Amino acid sequence: MQDIIKLCADNLRTYSKNHGIKLKSSHAHELVAMFFGYNSKAALLADTLYPVSNLPLATIIMLAPIKLIGERHASLKSLPSDLPDINTLREWFYTPLLAEKWFYSKFRPDYKVLAASLADEYLRKNQMEKLYHSHIDDDLQVVRYDDCIHLTLRRFYNATTEDMILRSDIHEAIITTTILLKRVAANVGYATPHVTAQLERAKKTHRQLVVSH
Repeated sequence: MQDIIKLCADNLRTYSKNHGIKLKSSHAHELVAMFFGYNSKAALLADTLYPVSNLPLATIIMLAPIKLIGERHASLKSLPSDLPDINTLREWFYTPLLAEKWFYSKFRPDYKVLAASLADEYLRKNQMEKLYHSHIDDDLQVVRYDDCIHLTLRRFYNATTEDMILRSDIHEAIITTTILLKRVAANVGYATPHVTAQLERAKKTHRQLVVSH
């Protein structure tokens, strides 16, 4: 297997050259570090706990949040002025990995898409998809730690017949799905997620929810 950092950097330079842009090797490596979620190439190479070489071991690979990428990109100095926008650069960056099929099936574009798919999977496994098949609102909280990410997705549903039989004052059901993602590779590769979920029933009073377990 080729060195992942070199492969991505070389690909960025090749794409740049094909578009008439001269990108130095040092700049390409800084961009690679940025897309792997680091502030510098030195920080990327210094991460021995979660080396980027572990990327093929990851079960899920998330794009670094565009806000963080944008902040880092703005801090990089002396980049060619004719480089394309961040989304195009990100496409150039991931192309060689996708082409090598190292993680095509593992890729997830953002936390909300991941959380939603895992919440849907929970409903299917528990044969609840017919009762709670269309939520009316949702809320996602993302908490990042050095070694993991916690996602908490709360979905709000209109009460079902089953809910109303249990409690005549029930108006909504809430399913809270909690997801733990443990880092294994750089700031983008994670192990198989640990998922738990809880069903709550609630009544609404002036848009405030009173939860009943």
